[in-house]
This record gives sequence, C-alpha cells and structure tokens, in this order.
Amino acid sequence: MQFHLHGTYRYASSEDLSAAISRARTKLTSIRDDIEMRCFVYEDTVLTVNLSFESSASEWLPMFESLAASALEGSWAMGR
Repeated sequence: MQFHLHGTYRYASSEDLSAAISRARTKLTSIRDDIEMRCFVYEDTVLTVNLSFESSASEWLPMFESLAASALEGSWAMGR
C-alpha cells in the first residue's frame, strides 16, 4: 500500500531552514539511500515536504520530527 506524507514548516531564518534540511536528508539516507531528494521544496523560510512511499509510516516519522524540532510552526499529514 502506498502512503503519502505532506508537511509544511516555517523557520526563523534561511540558515535554520538549511540546517533542518541537512538533518532531514541525513535521516532520509539512513532510512533509504535511493530516496529522491526532490521531496523538499522551499521558498524564503518556508519548507514544503511531499514524500510517497510503500513502507511503514513509522520509519519516516523521525525525519518529520527532525524538521519540526527547529521550526517556528508547522504541520504534517499522512494519507493513502
């Protein structure tokens, strides 16, 4: 079964956003080394993440938690 995760986060600065993306990429590559990095789209200090996968959602949640850790605000949703 395929799942889709979508998240939007706002950061205090572009440096904070860059650091969050770097941490998330590290988490992603620890999960799967063939993941498409195009799932990150950003403008100014706002990051949008769209990720589709066919495995357990719980293995992707640490990536979203790492993005949320330094965000001023944000949200994510999961669907099928």
